[in-house]
Amino acid sequence: METLPPSVQRLLAQQDYRKRIDKVTGHIRAHLAEPLSLHVLAELAGFSPFHFHRLFAAFVGETLGEYVRRLRLQRAYQLLLLTRRTVTDIALESGYETPAAFTRAFQQAFHLSPSALRRQGRLAGAAALAASPRNTLWRYPMEPEIRTYPDRTIIFVSSYGMMDRNFNKAARRSFEILSGFLNQQRAWHKVDTCLGICPDGDDVAWEKARYDGAYFLKPGQEIAPQGEIQTAIVPGGRFAVFLHHGVYDTLWQTWNAIYRDWLPGSGYQLRDVQPYEVYVDDPTRVPPDKRTTEIHIPIV
Repeated sequence: METLPPSVQRLLAQQDYRKRIDKVTGHIRAHLAEPLSLHVLAELAGFSPFHFHRLFAAFVGETLGEYVRRLRLQRAYQLLLLTRRTVTDIALESGYETPAAFTRAFQQAFHLSPSALRRQGRLAGAAALAASPRNTLWRYPMEPEIRTYPDRTIIFVSSYGMMDRNFNKAARRSFEILSGFLNQQRAWHKVDTCLGICPDGDDVAWEKARYDGAYFLKPGQEIAPQGEIQTAIVPGGRFAVFLHHGVYDTLWQTWNAIYRDWLPGSGYQLRDVQPYEVYVDDPTRVPPDKRTTEIHIPIV
């Protein structure tokens, strides 16, 4: 049987990934009033929970949490206008713990409160949440470097909270605590590479999303956990390593391009290990637009 050209193989692989993501979006639309577990959705798509939320964002153009919230608010908009159900009932069914939290989200999306919508009785404005945002296309070929690492130990500090698709504030907090500890202990000689791990998917609220600011320990070095300073093992193995040049605020675009444009046609499979970012440059010495970040994707 004749082998298909690489371009056709990539197209077919991308179509397969798209079908699997479409299966998930169809399930979400059919079960909006029910709890939606990231692990269940990942299993439905046939992807690892470690990578599913990134694949979803790459193919849909918004994160899983953003997508679900948008559809639930659209549905709430219609329920408020077309039924006599209470705001509390609609808020709870829309995934909000309190009517106050629902009202804040609703007002932010539609620029009026649920009660004001009922008083005005109008449908204008529902289109504000009707369509997914456009996805930025990667315009250049992505050629990762394939590296193999042993198991390595990190010291890290966990911080929480994501805004505008970035963990800048959480990262600053983690690395300030780490730097203070390493200064106090005079232990900088024990660490080398600086990295960040974002283990949470969109099954948690933005303010609860976790960021681990970390350093790899050099071989043979040890640091005892203390207070917020924790240690963990990062599993070794093969990684596809990509370069992102420029500000940290646009890192998500490179992550999306990796999962959407490179992975499907790459011939590689993902491992059940957390991906992570390595910050090559010292941000106190290199301006934001000149910085280089490595994105490490665990592969079989």
